[in-house]
Amino acid sequence: MMKLKMCVSVVSFLGLTACYRVTTRTGLPPSADVRASRADMFIGGLVGTDESAPCPPAIVETQQTPVDWLIAAFTFGLWTPYTLTVTCAAVPMPMPMPGPGPGPVAAQ
Repeated sequence: MMKLKMCVSVVSFLGLTACYRVTTRTGLPPSADVRASRADMFIGGLVGTDESAPCPPAIVETQQTPVDWLIAAFTFGLWTPYTLTVTCAAVPMPMPMPGPGPGPVAAQ
């Protein structure tokens, strides 16, 4: 009976832990280019690594998956990985700037 209570307690604890997702929209139109990567945070998320976007982002989704949570729990919060998904913006190609015109024409 004690083992059953312990199993129910552990399963309830793991089931009640919050894996979350935060979605940030920049207002730019999204494209079909979606890129996923990992972000490493340390000391419970207080110290992070520089994760610059691979492209101009339209949507950035930060998620802590169950695997990320287990890694954070195993390391007692010293290392907290997150999964990042970046949807690149559909940015039109910039128009080339006109160069300087022809120089002054010498009188002949």
